[in-house]
Amino acid sequence: MDFLLSSRQLELKTSIRKFYRKEILPFPRDKEGIKEKMEILRKEGIWEESRGKELNFTLLLEEISRENPVLGLWLLGQRSFCLPQLYMFGSGLQKKRFGERLSSGEDLGLWDIQGEFFWDSSASLRAEKKEGRWFLKGKKLFWNDISEADVVMMTAETEPHGGKEGHSVFILDDVKKSVEKKRITRSEGEWEVTFKNIEIPAEHLIGEIGKAYKQTAKIKQEAHVALAGMGLGITAGALDSILEKGTSNKQKRWGEVQKKAAHGLTNLEACRFLTYRAAFQKDQKRGSSVEAEYVKSLAGRMARKSSLYALQFLTNQKALKDGVWFNPGSSPTEEEREGIQRYFISNRVYRSQKS
Repeated sequence: MDFLLSSRQLELKTSIRKFYRKEILPFPRDKEGIKEKMEILRKEGIWEESRGKELNFTLLLEEISRENPVLGLWLLGQRSFCLPQLYMFGSGLQKKRFGERLSSGEDLGLWDIQGEFFWDSSASLRAEKKEGRWFLKGKKLFWNDISEADVVMMTAETEPHGGKEGHSVFILDDVKKSVEKKRITRSEGEWEVTFKNIEIPAEHLIGEIGKAYKQTAKIKQEAHVALAGMGLGITAGALDSILEKGTSNKQKRWGEVQKKAAHGLTNLEACRFLTYRAAFQKDQKRGSSVEAEYVKSLAGRMARKSSLYALQFLTNQKALKDGVWFNPGSSPTEEEREGIQRYFISNRVYRSQKS
């Protein structure tokens, strides 16, 4: 079903997978090293080849998320949320200061994806304006380590009890030394960041006060195809893990598992075709928002279902609750940890998308 791809795009898809396994996979598992990984992608020209090309970026996101959904989440946030927020609603000064370095991949951007979908998550982080400057105070959850980012975009409550109309978007740089962070107890997931009355210039507000919901709603529509691409990668990674373990260590009911995996692979190919088509049409400026939202929802459901089934298969359904490993005196294996990571990310991303 890859007949929509040009020979160069087929080559790109294969080269991304080979490149990842050769250059990025050897990174120590206890160190995210997102900045270093992004630098490798940039120097090799892979990031550049996806700039402004929806289908190429979909291929990149699919292949990276297949192997490493954490890195895929970073790429998604930077390309499909940070940059559109900046270019659609930022001021000329903001675009000049942050735009090119983010677009080229020189700077790593972290977008508050959680704030976009769960507006109550911004309630404990408030922004108050005093004497022409903003002051951020409170706690916020992020899906990635804020210390890895050069630029952070996030929502904060600027109008108490204003609901969706009470939040605004801010852009911050050099915040690593100004916050406290702690990792939530999960294999991979949220970081709780505490802002202690951080002072930021008034010009770091993106768009209008109280318009965060409307701004991000527009961006979310543009991100549907990219989200579908990430869902393809997570699904493929989950099925890979099932088949790899099942082939090397045949378990009881292996025949039933094979049937489910085959069904999953068939659905994956169908969704891949639809996603590539939606990305191609978007590149041609004739894409349908309805089709894009459909492929996002389809890929999201597949990602959640396959990652849950893979997790149950890998762990034999032991010691897990909402992606948390809570078995006293026991730690997950590397294989189980990857399954937990994949499940946690897909469950959070696509549940928030109402897939």
